[in-house]
Amino acid sequence: MIIQSKVTVELKVTLEISEGEARALNALACYGEKEFIKVFYEKLGKVYLEPYEKDLKSFLEKVRTTMPSVIDKVDTTRSNLLAHAVR
Repeated sequence: MIIQSKVTVELKVTLEISEGEARALNALACYGEKEFIKVFYEKLGKVYLEPYEKDLKSFLEKVRTTMPSVIDKVDTTRSNLLAHAVR
């Protein structure tokens, strides 16, 4: 008889940020993962960030690919509201 077991633990975090914070995060992510990590390591060292490098790259990529459309929606909505208010 063979008995196999698998234990998994998963963490998902929902992060609520302001528009300004979203724009700042987008600006940070737009530098690109490699460039950000390179400068971080040069200026601050690898001790704290290196164990999370893969996850940081994934996070920044997600931000860079999703945040611009979110910000565009806000800008478009604000522009449309202002255009209607002027009439």
